[in-house]
Amino acid sequence: MKPRKLVFLLCCAVFGSALINQFVFHRGVAAAQVRTIQVGTASGAVGGTINVPIELVSQGDENAVGFSLTFDPAVLSNPVAALGSGATGASFNTNNSQAAQGRFGVALAFSANQKFTAGVQQMIVVTFSIAANANFGTTNIGFGDQPVQREVADVTANTLTATFMGGAVTITKGYEADVTPRPDGDNNGTVTITDWVQVGKFVAGLDTAADGSEFQRADCAPRSTLGDGRISIIDWTQAGRYAAALNPATPAGGPTTSAPPSLASNRLVVAARQPDTTETVSTPSTIRLRQLPATGIRQRTTASVDIDATGTENAIGFSIIFNASHWRLVNVKAGGDLEEAILHINSTQADRGRIGIALAMPVGKAIARGTRQLLVCEFAPVASRKGMPFTFGFGDTPVRKEMADVEANPIIAGYSVEGFELELLRAGLGEKSFNRIVSSAQPIWLRGTNLAIGAETASASEYRTSLAGTKVIVIDCLGEQRFLALRFVSPEMLNGLLPASLAEGTATVIVTNSNGDNFYSLIEISRR
Repeated sequence: MKPRKLVFLLCCAVFGSALINQFVFHRGVAAAQVRTIQVGTASGAVGGTINVPIELVSQGDENAVGFSLTFDPAVLSNPVAALGSGATGASFNTNNSQAAQGRFGVALAFSANQKFTAGVQQMIVVTFSIAANANFGTTNIGFGDQPVQREVADVTANTLTATFMGGAVTITKGYEADVTPRPDGDNNGTVTITDWVQVGKFVAGLDTAADGSEFQRADCAPRSTLGDGRISIIDWTQAGRYAAALNPATPAGGPTTSAPPSLASNRLVVAARQPDTTETVSTPSTIRLRQLPATGIRQRTTASVDIDATGTENAIGFSIIFNASHWRLVNVKAGGDLEEAILHINSTQADRGRIGIALAMPVGKAIARGTRQLLVCEFAPVASRKGMPFTFGFGDTPVRKEMADVEANPIIAGYSVEGFELELLRAGLGEKSFNRIVSSAQPIWLRGTNLAIGAETASASEYRTSLAGTKVIVIDCLGEQRFLALRFVSPEMLNGLLPASLAEGTATVIVTNSNGDNFYSLIEISRR
């Protein structure tokens, strides 16, 4: 049988019963079966369209393929086919006479002696309209024999054995970054500046995206995966790119809720932030937190957040942590170098010692290269608790540390703290761990110099409040003081157990050696 004649027969769905009996259909996956015709991955928005790729896992000897797609006509309609990227040069015909019954026929063939290339090849892409009342979720697309029977043939018109595997495609509610008006967006394939602003408010923690469709649309970056299970700075930048039509509107996909924590929600997160040694090695951009010289009202202190910019930074997120047990936030304002930037300040957790910052330049514009002031913060001592030196650092609550370039790619950045007269400790949960989820009674390590006049270890069955004359006090954000139960101390390191009753927020750790020297650090304590 000539290949051209085979195409004609496929188009007309005219095959002899003997030929059909020779063809092997498998509803499951057979171990020895390699050649496969399958439904590829696809997603589309309710009321829009969906492009469904039909793929051939080729052995390199296929000349012609025929099949019918089966689908739910209450969800999908108006199928239209286009030649796929793996079938360049082939001819194809379609039969949509039974589309109202959920069946669509396709017959495709190359010229004589031409074959598919071995591997996964996209044969054809079928575009369906999605019903305006379709349910959010998935719908199945399978294979059948009406109006075109399933068959694969080689260049000599011999029938080749193949597996036909249907699949489920995703019906989404709306488009990536289309979040206004809340909660459903416009759902018309457009993303606007109001969507960009709203995503910024999600990023800053000023609003919370509801789990499900709203979270899925707000979590729009990385674009390649339609989100990563968290709403962060790169999502804000990507939403701006959609709003500026730098990227085409994309049906929503990806996670519908935030990525789950790695351990149980009743654990504590303890993160040391001074200095953040895990993020300061060979980094192209640096955010610096520095204490400014005292001016104006006595006893108040002012901190400046600066960036040593490389000229690629578009949006930045971070949190400032401070010892709220003895200091309170008075004011936060934009720095003098970023007049064009949009700035979101989340001070809802200021009483716990946390301030969230999210800022973004106009879409497609980067911060000018050089040292730039991002913002200025002013703090005052709590009248009833004077005497504690002001300490501050960087954290990840309520806004995660992250930086994005103009194309919504994350930028590795360093975060440093300057301007302290007191020697700082490095606090962590291990040699290189600064973000481990632990129970309240798990050990913590503190490192520095001159922490103790010598080394001493408590017995295996006990912890003590003093070793070698060194004591450690932890003051939580409410001002409650607890001793750190010590197991080991030395001039360079000490080890102990965190108190179990610390309040959520930023806590201050004070180490006092036998000579009366004090050393300070901040740690974040968060319940998840």
